[in-house]
Amino acid sequence: MKLFNNIFKILTIGIVLFISSCSVDEVIDPNNPPLDGVLNDASKTELQVLVTGLEARHREYYGSATQMFGSFGREVWCYFGSDPRFISHWLGIGLTTTYTDFFASEGTYINPYLAVKQANVLEASANNATILTNAERKGYLGFAKTIKAYQLIWPLMQQYQNGIRIDVVDRLNPGPTVSYTEALTAIRDLLDEAYNELQSAEFSFILTSGFENFNTPLTFSKVNRAIAARVALYDGAYDDALTILGDSFLDINVDNNSTEKMWV
Repeated sequence: MKLFNNIFKILTIGIVLFISSCSVDEVIDPNNPPLDGVLNDASKTELQVLVTGLEARHREYYGSATQMFGSFGREVWCYFGSDPRFISHWLGIGLTTTYTDFFASEGTYINPYLAVKQANVLEASANNATILTNAERKGYLGFAKTIKAYQLIWPLMQQYQNGIRIDVVDRLNPGPTVSYTEALTAIRDLLDEAYNELQSAEFSFILTSGFENFNTPLTFSKVNRAIAARVALYDGAYDDALTILGDSFLDINVDNNSTEKMWV
């Protein structure tokens, strides 16, 4: 009996010590975990998750943009049996007043901004990560800023002269809505900033197969220049666009009838 009591006491003490040594962080909302963990000295594993998440966000605008802009350009006839308004309201058929509830166009506005927010988190995390070398940090920043600039193009093309917000770091206190011209200037500056960082950067993260040909700072900078050339065209800076295009992956001298690929 004495032996049993001693064993019981040892087990009890062990259980108490085990429970007291374990701590579990409180999760307020499992669907929206806090960012403290990645914003405060993130590991490379955590930064990789942010990069992959940004790639995922980067693709989400595409479906809505293709359908809506294709309809505006009369390139597609977007018919859904579940809701015929995709034709009537996007093309303005039979409408006498403006449709005010953002019908079927929010994806082209909201999804890019979700990617912008993701890029902002990646930037902040990379800046606060002590494990990174300066070259590695520039790799994260160059990638994040390039994607962010690209995503800002889509709400701007949708809103056009209405302008958009560029600064959305603080969701409760965003920056002002800037004009179309100011937005183009900000996007071009952001792309140039990213390009300069990529020139002395190192990628310590892995991109998915979609970036198979552009997964190093050198090759990804060619993507940056292709986007920058496009924005320069929107800005009416045609000479700048031609100059910038020379550093991109596009080759405008390829014969249109040739089967040669457009990248170099």
